[in-house]
Amino acid sequence: LTEVVPYEDGSSIEVRRNEEWTDLLAASTSARYLPFEMLSPTAFRNGRLADPVPTATRVFGSLLDRWRRFGPDDLQPAIDLRSCELVTSFMSGRTETVHLLNKRWPGFVGKVTIHAAGGDPRDWRVLDALARLAVYSGIGTSTTFGMGQARYMPEHRRARDDAAGHDRSSTL
Repeated sequence: LTEVVPYEDGSSIEVRRNEEWTDLLAASTSARYLPFEMLSPTAFRNGRLADPVPTATRVFGSLLDRWRRFGPDDLQPAIDLRSCELVTSFMSGRTETVHLLNKRWPGFVGKVTIHAAGGDPRDWRVLDALARLAVYSGIGTSTTFGMGQARYMPEHRRARDDAAGHDRSSTL
């Protein structure tokens, strides 16, 4: 997995980080609050339309789909997102319109925190590993055109999880 980003002048690309799929799993914790920053307009397909609302199910559905499509067969996550009772607990940002393929696509730019209200520590570790994939795969639709660039911000959840007494040391 390689994070590749354009230089500011758009002239070339820069490799910022290179990790293995196993690194995403090894770094995962059982935190229940999963904060993201949507760096470029992020949208989700709703039929022929693009919907900019980053609901918890859409965000993790997108990440799970990417892991299942591109991840190694022996590291496929066993998780039922419905049992995790995912909710968007914080959202602050704006909608921006992207002109792409002769269409206008609305996309969300800003911060989103997703809370796993259900599930167990094993599920939460899988969610955390999926969240760590975001910087490499993007979230939502049209990521190959630059939409859906996202950054997972685990450092922003620490105080909230610690206050709730959640364990970070359980294993997958």
